[in-house]
Amino acid sequence: TVAVTCRTAIAVAESRLTTPNALLRLKKLLKKQGWHGSAPFKLGSTLMTARQIDVSSQVNFTEFGGAWDALDDMYGALGTATLKVGVVGEVFTKEHPITQQAQHYFRVEHLGFYIRDHYDFNGFQYLGTWTEDRVLTKAETVIAVTPQGNLIIRLKEGPFAAIANNHFRKYRDNTSNGGDFFIYSDVLWKKADPFIDLEIPI
Repeated sequence: TVAVTCRTAIAVAESRLTTPNALLRLKKLLKKQGWHGSAPFKLGSTLMTARQIDVSSQVNFTEFGGAWDALDDMYGALGTATLKVGVVGEVFTKEHPITQQAQHYFRVEHLGFYIRDHYDFNGFQYLGTWTEDRVLTKAETVIAVTPQGNLIIRLKEGPFAAIANNHFRKYRDNTSNGGDFFIYSDVLWKKADPFIDLEIPI
């Protein structure tokens, strides 16, 4: 289901919060925002939109959706998409118990999850098998490949066709409607309290 797909993607994205790539990205974002090793230093805000997070505090992502997923509302709209995670929090210092030297940490206060997808209609991408009224399910599409199945579905649904990116491009050329675009979802905010060690060598 859509809910299970989303929960799984969120769990995967959250698990990647402290990977080497996420740490490198976080340090670059902090420096870009003006951090020069001082503390405290705030990053991000829960008032930010997905587009703002994408630029200023997004630290990792996961991809979800696949060719064999159920043809639900999410797959129909997005196909394979990217779920990103951004952080809101603060840099602080803490004395290392062994070296007695101050170390920098980032205290995560909130995580922001959002979907970013890109519709460019370049190359070949299958967009589904369509009748005049609806998209066939994946099971129906498999059945339609056989001569018997093709006949059954035509008798039941009427004419149908496999639609791909090139069909949309032809439509766009003929009508001057449509184009390439990015979409951003709303942000799902989640309270969190992990510490990220900014001194770990990368």
